[in-house]
Amino acid sequence: MKNILTAILLCALATTLQAQKVKTKVTEGVDFSRYRTYALVQGQPVIQPTLDDYIKMGILTELENKGWRPADPKHADVLVAYYAAFDNEISFGSMIDPGYILYGYAAASDAPVWASQAMTGSTTYVHKGSLQVRVYDGKYHAPIYIGEADGYAAGTNPRVLKQVDKVLPKMMAELPKAAS
Repeated sequence: MKNILTAILLCALATTLQAQKVKTKVTEGVDFSRYRTYALVQGQPVIQPTLDDYIKMGILTELENKGWRPADPKHADVLVAYYAAFDNEISFGSMIDPGYILYGYAAASDAPVWASQAMTGSTTYVHKGSLQVRVYDGKYHAPIYIGEADGYAAGTNPRVLKQVDKVLPKMMAELPKAAS
């Protein structure tokens, strides 16, 4: 019985302590020299309010360390959202427009990037155990940067908070500094 319990505990520990893989993607051809301000908008947050606040504060810290300044979502150069899929996989289509959903305004009428992506009907998946930060162009609402980390466990214990502390800087590492 003791051996079975030990085996179960080791399996649980191995599952929750798996290494985080971090990937980043900068959309090709984006001119980051015109971006200075950001607004944090709703993505797919974790259920636990403490962890949600912790992740948001980590994202804000990373942005501010790169010289980005907060702004009202209607006037921000970029919109930033995070998506967490700790217990389930989630998917969303490219037609999700964070500005429209939250603030009731649509992308600019001359937004060919957003329109063409929406027409493709593509779907984005956030896999179970993943945390994703997406940066959207504030005018066109098209994703211009994605940072993703796989290998997370849900909860608010110190181990999970350390995971967030460890991977957020890596997830945001390739995001250029704000324009001066």
